[in-house]
Amino acid sequence: METEEEKLEPPKRGVFIVFEGLDRSGKSTQAKMLFEKLSRDGVKAKLIRFPERSSAVGSLIDAALQQAAAVEPHVLHLLFAANRWEQQQQIEKWLAAGFAVVADRFLAAAAAAGTCAAAVGVVYSTTAANHRAAAAAAAAPESGGPVGAPVPISEAFARSTEKGLLAPDRVYFLDIKPEEAAKREGF
Repeated sequence: METEEEKLEPPKRGVFIVFEGLDRSGKSTQAKMLFEKLSRDGVKAKLIRFPERSSAVGSLIDAALQQAAAVEPHVLHLLFAANRWEQQQQIEKWLAAGFAVVADRFLAAAAAAGTCAAAVGVVYSTTAANHRAAAAAAAAPESGGPVGAPVPISEAFARSTEKGLLAPDRVYFLDIKPEEAAKREGF
């Protein structure tokens, strides 16, 4: 039974845990496993994936990623940042209510994708052809990427769009070689 002191104590803030890494590094699997373990253990938990494609901005991201044509890197980066901003209030509410929030991607992946992919001329897309192009460009960067490759966004630009976003309490980076990720199903 709770004492009077315990009843008056404000709820403890939850924890914000993020899994980052290359595509096909196991982020989704690890995030889901942690979420399920926390839930089984009676911990209030929420699982979220970025980009969060069911939102207004998320649907724009989804459409951009599904097309074969390149999307200007600055524009796509701004969409990814807007997607995190539109989800921030919900994440803060969950944390205030004591939930452990487990995220499949958040900040690091967006900054890395924006600055690195454009640098080698890789278009942002979930199509298999673009994954193969990314792997080829990474393996042979001296090629300079495709003709008309986009200018990479600067790290300063990438970080400026994230300023003020909630900082995760814990980030787990799943370190896998790009060659290994390319061997995994769905690449």
